[in-house]
Amino acid sequence: KPFVKPSDPILELTIVNFIFELGIIMTIMTIGFSFSKPDVKFLEPILRVGITRFLISGILATLIVMSTSIPDLFALPLIVQMISPPAVYNGLYAEKFNLDTELTGQVILTLTLVALILLPLELFILQIVFL
Repeated sequence: KPFVKPSDPILELTIVNFIFELGIIMTIMTIGFSFSKPDVKFLEPILRVGITRFLISGILATLIVMSTSIPDLFALPLIVQMISPPAVYNGLYAEKFNLDTELTGQVILTLTLVALILLPLELFILQIVFL
């Protein structure tokens, strides 16, 4: 006999989504102290990470998808994940391993803002290629 009686799956999904969103907010708050005013000294590493994430990773993911028989249902999310900006968890890793949290924060913040412009454009191109 289960300890908790089965309930409405939509309610369960809502609770899981709430906990997930709360976790993201807590993570952002945790590394939020690492975000500071943009600094020109971080321009070169931000460009390196940005080019790698938005261009090279996207090209590699597209080539992998086109050279295999991965269904579109899985292919597009794979490519989107590859071209997405660095996640906020990178800031936590930088903190844990005593890395440059200021640089990490700048990379995450800047490339997330750039992604607001680039991701819709890249998704538009992917729709043309795959549809």
